[in-house]
Amino acid sequence: MAQQQAQVKFTAVKPQLMVKTPKAVDAVNFYKSAFGAVEAGRSACCPPPTAEQNLPNILCAQLELAGCSFVVYNDDSAPQKIEGIGNQLCLETDDVEAAISKAVSAGAVVEGEVTEGGG
Repeated sequence: MAQQQAQVKFTAVKPQLMVKTPKAVDAVNFYKSAFGAVEAGRSACCPPPTAEQNLPNILCAQLELAGCSFVVYNDDSAPQKIEGIGNQLCLETDDVEAAISKAVSAGAVVEGEVTEGGG
């Protein structure tokens, strides 16, 4: 007789965005400023960096945006940007132009044609 496996219930899926150390603080501030993300939690490095390191005291931060959560964290092994490889966050809005304008004023750079739909 086959043994019955326990039921597993997942409570969340949280995409994780790796950024090159020490850029997590900048990334968190960008998502908050550009898209209105809310910081739900933050984990600090232990021990705090020394003055010589001049690194922000952050390991990762959980952000909430449009009812979803994602984590941004420092990672020395984060891949460099390579054409065609990376992460995407697809954001839906009724006012694409205003969203782009807000993101650009927060430091975003438009690198290609902006299109609507197909998300």
